[in-house]
Amino acid sequence: MRTKLTLTYKLAMAAGMDAGCRSMRRAGRKAWNLDDRNEACRTVHALIPLLPVEDRLRLTGNAEGRVPGATTPTSSHSSGTAPRWRYSPRKVSQ
Repeated sequence: MRTKLTLTYKLAMAAGMDAGCRSMRRAGRKAWNLDDRNEACRTVHALIPLLPVEDRLRLTGNAEGRVPGATTPTSSHSSGTAPRWRYSPRKVSQ
């Protein structure tokens, strides 16, 4: 017997993490870069409208599932504004 799976916030985030990891492995890397993060964001943003209304209201503040101020993530920031996400490498002590 099959059980009906309900999409939750945790499942949407797990799907995003999986998409980012697939992108990373497909490119032959061992760590995420901005493109992998963008792929994860695209996946989560695509799943938000499929969440139950209560979860959408809690996450986005509106029943449609639109994320306020969200734009399609890109790897180049030619708009002249600083990116919201920045890569900061860990400093290795010598």
